[in-house]
Amino acid sequence: MRSIAVGLLVSSVFGLSACGSATDGNTPVQPTADAGPVVPTRLREAQAQLDAFQCPAGAADLVEGVNTGFKAGGKDRGFHLALPKNAGTKPVGIVFAWHGVGDNITNFRGYFGPDPDARADFPVAVVTPMCVGCQPTGNAAGLLPTSTPKGITWDIFQSAPGDGNLEAALFEGVIGCLKSKLTIDVSHVHSMGFSGGAIVSGMLHTRYPKLVHTVVQLSGAWFNNGDTTTAVDQNLQAAAPTAQQFGFDLSGITLKWNDFVAQTDGAVLASHGGARDQYAVAGFQVIDFEKSFGFAKPFLGANQRSVVDCPHTSGHTPPRYIQEAQIMDFLEQNPLGAEAKAVVMPTSLGTNCTAN
Repeated sequence: MRSIAVGLLVSSVFGLSACGSATDGNTPVQPTADAGPVVPTRLREAQAQLDAFQCPAGAADLVEGVNTGFKAGGKDRGFHLALPKNAGTKPVGIVFAWHGVGDNITNFRGYFGPDPDARADFPVAVVTPMCVGCQPTGNAAGLLPTSTPKGITWDIFQSAPGDGNLEAALFEGVIGCLKSKLTIDVSHVHSMGFSGGAIVSGMLHTRYPKLVHTVVQLSGAWFNNGDTTTAVDQNLQAAAPTAQQFGFDLSGITLKWNDFVAQTDGAVLASHGGARDQYAVAGFQVIDFEKSFGFAKPFLGANQRSVVDCPHTSGHTPPRYIQEAQIMDFLEQNPLGAEAKAVVMPTSLGTNCTAN
């Protein structure tokens, strides 16, 4: 496995029409023999959310490999796209893979760049985004606390449906364009990431919980959890005077995502690296990812999110026992289903993790 540059934080199948209605709000009408297949509610809602995504006006045709100049949220964005062969002839899942702060897509794809055709029953399109202003190789700052909007490589501080979040705009725009190239398997729209990219994945699940059912967070955090945001706010206040000496104003940072949508669930694979899984600047701790997971675990459980908990002691890096194959096993085995069910922990994780 190629090493990941340490991610710093401050470093269809269901292109089927819905059928059935209710005569009195309670009694469903049974479909007639020619009414077509009945799509379960969970999948129908996910499809409706996906159907609302639009390809940005004037967007160039997507190509395999690196795409640049993709307009999303008023910014020129880039990403790497890998497609399975004969993508337009079969249902295809989508996996977004977000690199850590300070990393780049070339290096990150060395860690997670699966062959779209490697699994006959799970063909996928893999989208590896570049941050605002980033290049395929070489590190770049991306968004900063002094940017508009404020961010840290990614636009992760604030998110709510309908706002102008840049990563949400990229996510929606890429899927909107992909719809013309392939049949998207709505049960397999996933996001994974490391560090800042892990936070993007949690944000997308929070924002689109009916569609992005399953996510992988390698050292991440949830900014709709009050314990997490309080801890980070306190750290930022302590670091603010020193950061000001370097031209960074931390006083205007607000961490706020929308609450989880009622009656939704999800599956989360989360790794956390012990006492050294943290980021500090100028001697001030900004975020402790180990503590963030400690806050997140009961919070996720209380909100019907099932967690595969994968601890390690290697600090701010993915554990050696979670590589591309284990991530793909988790995503393949935890699709959005017709009914909610317990999370599946792949046997490939061995005894390193526990399901909760």
